[in-house]
Amino acid sequence: MGISRDHWHKRRATGGKRKPIRKKRKYELGRPAANTKLGSQRIHLVRARGGNIKYRALRLDAGNFSWGSESATRKTRIIDVVYNASNNELVRTKTLVKNAVVVIDATPFRQWYEANYLLPLGRKKGAKLTEAEDAIINKKRSKKTAKKYLNRQRLAKVEPALEEQFHTGRLLACVASRPGQCGRADGYVLEGKELEFYLRKIKSKRAKKALQLTMRWKDTGRSGRYVPRKITRPFCRLEGEKMKNLFLTRLLPIWLTRSELRRRRPRLFN
Repeated sequence: MGISRDHWHKRRATGGKRKPIRKKRKYELGRPAANTKLGSQRIHLVRARGGNIKYRALRLDAGNFSWGSESATRKTRIIDVVYNASNNELVRTKTLVKNAVVVIDATPFRQWYEANYLLPLGRKKGAKLTEAEDAIINKKRSKKTAKKYLNRQRLAKVEPALEEQFHTGRLLACVASRPGQCGRADGYVLEGKELEFYLRKIKSKRAKKALQLTMRWKDTGRSGRYVPRKITRPFCRLEGEKMKNLFLTRLLPIWLTRSELRRRRPRLFN
């Protein structure tokens, strides 16, 4: 049958069924989603209307990412998918789509920064440079060239949140291209308010997941209720307002009172 984007196979607003007045047409076709995964590169060519070609990326592991505040773009490795506003399933399956937040390798950007400003970035104090890095940063230069680099260094400040990421060797970035259409996963490095927002989102998501993992649930049968089978030590240390907040945010069932928790694992409350 195939996927159709036509409207005449759908029912009317009143609920009535439409009579098909024509057969399916090529211009009304729909294609399955690419669901681009994180892995070694695999791109299929799809012939589209007018003889045009679409590049359907099935797997990608690298892309061009732009560091906006420095106007620098480098090809780098995509390491992981950590957040997607539309669907958590896309994070679990590591699917690359437009606007997915990914972790990329910071090395190409660090190398560019050090070559452009002659300043170390993302290194611990007293860390030794390799011979190649030392040759770039501490190379003898003419007075004219040295002055040029000094002028650059006045504008070489990197925001603390981004510098902290350079210490880990990983950067948060956002995919701006459509991998299923153009066959590329290009994007930009997250900075400023946008970086703060996504760091907050990722942190809260991890905290919520960690909390849910502390509870093991079992079905009680016909009653339809789920009761905790095991409560781990860190969870039971929550007291007062923290416990109240868990009930309010519905992370705990409202019927699971503190007395029930105490009865199940009394040692942890003493």
